[in-house]
Amino acid sequence: MYTTCKREIPAWITILRIILGIVFITSGLLKGIDPWGTAIKTGEYLHAFGLDWLSGTTDFWALLQCAQENWLGLL
Repeated sequence: MYTTCKREIPAWITILRIILGIVFITSGLLKGIDPWGTAIKTGEYLHAFGLDWLSGTTDFWALLQCAQENWLGLL
C-alpha cells in the first residue's frame, strides 16, 4: 500500500491563502460589474505599450481577466 506523509499547514498560511482568495474574488467581481469599462482600460494599456494591433480584442481580454480572477479566487 501507498502511504502519504501528511504535514500540518500553519494557520498563518491558511489565513494568507483566504485573504488572497478574497482579493482575487473582489477584483473579479468589481471588473464583472463593468466589463466594458475594463475593456476600455485594457485598450488604454495596450495603446500605452504600443500594442495597438491587439485593440480589437479588448472585450475578450476584459471578460477573460474577470473570469480568471474569480476562478483563481475560488481555487
